[in-house]
Amino acid sequence: MYEEGDNLVILADIPGFQKGEIKLKVKRREIVISGERKYL
Repeated sequence: MYEEGDNLVILADIPGFQKGEIKLKVKRREIVISGERKYL
């Protein structure tokens, strides 16, 4: 996590997930990163 100008940048490695499978929620002072793993 770092600041870039007026932006806060958060980088997270989440093995086994594609970019479109991840959900990001921001609520007041909380950031939630989640995803659902699908098994075949």
